[in-house]
Parts: sequence; structure tokens; C-alpha cells
Amino acid sequence: MTSETQSTIFSLSDEYITEAAKLSPIAATFLGIPGYDDKIDDFSLEGSKKKPELIRKTLHTLANMTPQNENDR
Repeated sequence: MTSETQSTIFSLSDEYITEAAKLSPIAATFLGIPGYDDKIDDFSLEGSKKKPELIRKTLHTLANMTPQNENDR
């Protein structure tokens, strides 16, 4: 699927994975996402607040989207 044919939900999913990988390089490395194997998660209190914030923001955005195809569902 090229960027011109990506649905908005697919694009949101892609953006979520990119941001989640930045917040958890350990998980990104475990999942095989390249470029994070020399980094570590931010285990501070501030860092631990970022993951739920990303999830809430993504779910809020998703709730306002309409699936365009079966893959979106």
C-alpha cells in the first residue's frame, strides 16, 4: 500500500507505531523495528506518563474516524 492509497486509519496506525517505538525502544527492538537497539526506555515518572497519553490521543482520534475498508475494521 503506498502513501497515496493509505486510509486515514492506516496512517494513524502507522503514526502510533512510530511514536510508540520512540517511547519504548526496548519494545521496538523486540518487535524488530530497526534503529532502536542502542536506546533504552525513559523509566522516569514523566516518561511513564507519555505512553498512556499517546494511547488516549490515538484512541480519541480513532473514535472520530470512519473505516474505509475491511482492513480498517
